[in-house]
Amino acid sequence: METSVHIAQIVVNTHVERLPAFLTVQQAATECSFSESHMRKLIRDGVLRSYKGDGTSGHVRVKSADVVGMMEARRVIPLSAARR
Repeated sequence: METSVHIAQIVVNTHVERLPAFLTVQQAATECSFSESHMRKLIRDGVLRSYKGDGTSGHVRVKSADVVGMMEARRVIPLSAARR
């Protein structure tokens, strides 16, 4: 799935398939250039949906596609696209 992020006159193409299907909160924060605490706030506020893994560890994950969609809505250039 290819998506485009439009920022003024700049178009940055990101490829969701380059990211794993689910990201840890830290991975998602790094991808967005946000702090982990800010990413957790976005999850708490309902801006980004989270999923708990199997088992009792309670590790939270977010879908890569949801992270890219949020970045598009907020016009954030993904870190993976900025490195190209």
